[in-house]
Amino acid sequence: MSDAGSSPVTHPIEYQVFALSFREKGAISYFKDNLDPQIVGINDNQHGVHEFYNALLSYVSSTDLDIVDPIVFKNWIQLESHVFDALNGDEGVNALMGVLSDMQLASPEAVVQVLKHKDNKIKQKNYLKELEIILSQKGLKSDEDLARMNEIASQITDLENKINYDPLDGVVTASQIIDKIDSLLDTPDFLPTQFKSLNRAMGYTNDGGFFKGAVHAIIAASGKGKSTFAKCLVNNWLDCGYKALYINFEEARTHWERILMTQITGKNIYSELDKWDEEEKNKYIKMFTDRLEKWGDRLMVKHDPDTPYFEDLESWLRDILVQGEHLPDVIVIDTIQSMFTRSKGKARWGEFEEMMVRLEKIARDMNCVLIITAQENSNRMKEKREIVMQSDTGGSLAIQQKCAVTIFITEKKLVSGDDSEDENVMQLQIPKNRITGSTFSYEPPLVRYVDSRKSYEEYEIVTSGSYDASSILDDLLNNGDFN
Repeated sequence: MSDAGSSPVTHPIEYQVFALSFREKGAISYFKDNLDPQIVGINDNQHGVHEFYNALLSYVSSTDLDIVDPIVFKNWIQLESHVFDALNGDEGVNALMGVLSDMQLASPEAVVQVLKHKDNKIKQKNYLKELEIILSQKGLKSDEDLARMNEIASQITDLENKINYDPLDGVVTASQIIDKIDSLLDTPDFLPTQFKSLNRAMGYTNDGGFFKGAVHAIIAASGKGKSTFAKCLVNNWLDCGYKALYINFEEARTHWERILMTQITGKNIYSELDKWDEEEKNKYIKMFTDRLEKWGDRLMVKHDPDTPYFEDLESWLRDILVQGEHLPDVIVIDTIQSMFTRSKGKARWGEFEEMMVRLEKIARDMNCVLIITAQENSNRMKEKREIVMQSDTGGSLAIQQKCAVTIFITEKKLVSGDDSEDENVMQLQIPKNRITGSTFSYEPPLVRYVDSRKSYEEYEIVTSGSYDASSILDDLLNNGDFN
């Protein structure tokens, strides 16, 4: 994203070739078979672009790899000293890879079409220039000149007919929507949670939930359980057979793992460990290890990432995407306020805006549920408001604006101050849901926090409508057992 007031950076169409080669399975093989190196940069004097494309093809030929691995490629390209030096060494290579990881991608077929069309136009321009030179010569034209003029005219016509490029090829029409009408009736790609009321609020039915390909935010004041709630969701999805990647900026590794053990065993490791005898200890260790063995490689945790810079995390996630194995169904980043960008002179809100735009792209490219946790600021607490507003998001409105769904964890008893209210009952306010268009700031789903297990459970308010009066009367008349 460009800074305010500046024009967006544009790159040659050839950069699409490079970006697709690194990020889309099979793209480099498609280019190798369908894209002549002579039309990549050489005809319009982009010799550096031409050399880099040849380096990609050389890499594929020498390694016999279908997908270019950015890490291996960066090591390999150092052997290609002329390309490595032309890119200004490591600094230039890293800068180029960063640009390629950020680009919005077209399809390989469309890129090849555009490049062929561009090549044809360059050749036509050169032929017309040659024709102009011949025509500008004074005197009668020789038979040789006339023959060359006819040849040039024929070549220009051939080039016009050689490729049928239509810029509207990528536009979806009403007729095409009708053709795929059956797929619109398929169940959306939701990942249901263990909380039925939350699933209904997020996706209409008990099988609704978080949406693959979208960014979701879990927002709460410091210490109010957003990380714990995210872990509970992840644990449930792992039990259901999904793959999850948890990126932990917030907690010490040993604490994170002890909380996980508490959630799995249902016993608070911190408060109860000293009370266990050897038999109990072995019992809970076995319970914990059995669950972890069931999850296996499907649980992936990145503790304390190497740097706080978003660009480094993004590059790492892109490497996972390119590798194509162990792609997670869910990614949790805890928390977004722990990250920064390398953009010099950019305001903090601008950093969040840039990160959110790029996170949206990652979620779509990886087709995963992407969850960020974020801090709520102190506005609502100071004003004693129960209903959240966009301005309650700490750091930047862009965090909430760019998410598909935002969930605020708030205390139910905050406004009423009623001591009879269970202080552990929490509201899951959903002020924004781009998937369904429905919001739940009023009468939101409820969950109850259980401190002894560091976990959340479904909570529904008991009302007079929860009971069938005729049924109760029948039980009374028949001496029913109410214990």
